[in-house]
Amino acid sequence: MHSFQAGEVVCLKSGGPDMTIESVQSNPGSDIANVTCVWFVEKTLYRTTLPVSALTSALWPIAA
Repeated sequence: MHSFQAGEVVCLKSGGPDMTIESVQSNPGSDIANVTCVWFVEKTLYRTTLPVSALTSALWPIAA
């Protein structure tokens, strides 16, 4: 399983917009982790918490 970090750009395995990981929440005693992601659609900011198993790294790198 991928170990995501805050600031990484990800997307849902099923598709959708690119999202930035805001925070990672690990569950003590379990291999399951959740991440809080943020993204914009036009001028609206969206935020949700998703299981790591539903995400994959975005396919394009971001220049630093």
